Amino acid sequence: MDISHFEKIESYMPHNLDLLSFYGFSIAGITVFAFIIGRYFLMVTPFYFLFTKKHYDLKEKKKPKKKQIAFEIKYSIVSSLLFTLSALLIAILWKLGYTRIYLKINEYPVWYLFLSLFIYSLCHEIYFYWTHVWMHNPNIFKKIHAIHHYSKQVTPWASFSFHPFETLIHAIFIPIMILLIPIHPVALIGYLVFMTITA
Repeated sequence: MDISHFEKIESYMPHNLDLLSFYGFSIAGITVFAFIIGRYFLMVTPFYFLFTKKHYDLKEKKKPKKKQIAFEIKYSIVSSLLFTLSALLIAILWKLGYTRIYLKINEYPVWYLFLSLFIYSLCHEIYFYWTHVWMHNPNIFKKIHAIHHYSKQVTPWASFSFHPFETLIHAIFIPIMILLIPIHPVALIGYLVFMTITA
């Protein structure tokens, strides 16, 4: 297997794309948004029809109203736009050379690919726990986190259904991490897919 493909920046984003120009930023933004929103619908739709809808049918529980699902999808689209900005920030920081993202797989031992996944996951769990505790402060909850708890009957559509400020709290995690802890793009992509599935 030729691993050189995974060691080129062009494999992850067009090398000649000027993200600092309006045109380049727009093209990259549309592409990344299409990927994020596509990933959301591709992951959530089967989970909804195979598990959630079936679960409510079998248990004869009160099904989520269409209004709730529409609400969740609306906020998930807004969240996807903000996650797009986070992804573009990552790309800009990477292209400007400010990140710890590395391309040569042998720059670190191969086992570090898996260790970096574990480190990012562990740090995210700690970060998520404490930000979630903070958002359950009664004043913060009413203004921000109540959007996520609008979903009384839980559905997979709520996985990205956040107040924009809460989305920013989630979205800033990876841009901070890539400044501090080395990671290969393959591990980073794997981590993002893992986050989406677990959400």
